[in-house]
Amino acid sequence: MPTYRRMFLFYLPLMVQACAQALTYPLVAMVVVRGSLGSVAMSAYAQGQTVMFIIGMLGGGLITTGMLYARDRAGYRSFCRLNFYLAGAIAFLQMLVAIPPLDDWIFGGLLRLPDELRAAAELTLLLGIPAYFGFMLRNPYQVTLYNAMASGRANAASVGRIIFTLILAYAWCYFFPTGGGVVAATVVFTVPIYFEVLLSWWLARPFLRTMSATAAAPTASVRQQLSFTLPLTIGGFLLALSEFIIAAFIGRGPNPERMVTIHFIVVGIVNPLGFSGLRMQTVLLSYLSNYGTAVKKMVWRFSAATGLALGAVVLVALLPAAAAWYFGGVQKLTPLDAQLAAVATLCMLPFPLLQALRSYNEGLAAFARRPRLILVGQLMFVVTLFVGLGILSAVAVPGYLMGVIALCAASFATQITVWLGLRMRNLEFSV
Repeated sequence: MPTYRRMFLFYLPLMVQACAQALTYPLVAMVVVRGSLGSVAMSAYAQGQTVMFIIGMLGGGLITTGMLYARDRAGYRSFCRLNFYLAGAIAFLQMLVAIPPLDDWIFGGLLRLPDELRAAAELTLLLGIPAYFGFMLRNPYQVTLYNAMASGRANAASVGRIIFTLILAYAWCYFFPTGGGVVAATVVFTVPIYFEVLLSWWLARPFLRTMSATAAAPTASVRQQLSFTLPLTIGGFLLALSEFIIAAFIGRGPNPERMVTIHFIVVGIVNPLGFSGLRMQTVLLSYLSNYGTAVKKMVWRFSAATGLALGAVVLVALLPAAAAWYFGGVQKLTPLDAQLAAVATLCMLPFPLLQALRSYNEGLAAFARRPRLILVGQLMFVVTLFVGLGILSAVAVPGYLMGVIALCAASFATQITVWLGLRMRNLEFSV
């Protein structure tokens, strides 16, 4: 029978996985800055990877799709085909954006990068094709592990990638102290991804061998699974644009350089906790599929308690010693800006709870096979973000507070929208 202890043990690796993913980027940054362009190359590398991940949102709904449809061999084979097709489409789009004429429009016109940085960003995107293809290849194995409630194994594969990245980054810096740059960084970033793919496959083998050969319901074809995935994909694209929207509004206010810097430093602290809250969808789908709908209230209580606990972690960053060390020592903010960052962090206190409850409701909608309801919620996220930023800008709220307040409001609006959609369709209690 499900217990809160077992639920926590299932969730803990998902939380570690969500927080640990961010650790690879500082490691790769050590290699980037050792190239001929120096530290400014990090801007080009970050822009290239940002475009890569926005394009990669084409496969953003695949994990949810797999957890619902890849639970028997026929459904798994259809899911693998869909995953491969979308991986190929993402690789093609990456190549298309990295070459003329789209490269000039994206990196030169939209992002306004200087010529030398533009070339580095385009190269990062082009060389990132094998990297994102590797991320896509691991999807079927990660889905298999989640469906088998073996989240610890899925987390072990991700931690293995991070450790491999750590070793490779330090080894590269030791043996090639002046041989960095975006090409070297892409190698250090990509090779461990394929290590994770192999490790995920090896850890998923026992569950693949014992996967049911018969389906409890008619097998969803590739086309049916794609029709479920597409609304989630569109919503993922919209969410990926949210930081661009925030940066655009803050950049039009007073002291834009300082305000944007403070915002992104604060978001860098809180985002991993918010992503941890979003893993509640995985918990809900696993428990509903394995134990039935009777566990819904149990998962809701767990989601609320976990969201509150994640929010409490934010308070640690506000302890005077911790705030002085991180904002002043690590991030090199002035004493005044460090105080502003602490205030903005305090405003993000409810964000992990809002994300956890939002993820719970989106999980209910996914289980009820209502991906368009999730899309409507994500549309509401972007609309609320845009309108909220406009109002805050009109009443002259300082830039360092605009983004964090708007993010909390947008997450709350998404949660309420999906919840109301479930209630209107009588799905909250019937799924």
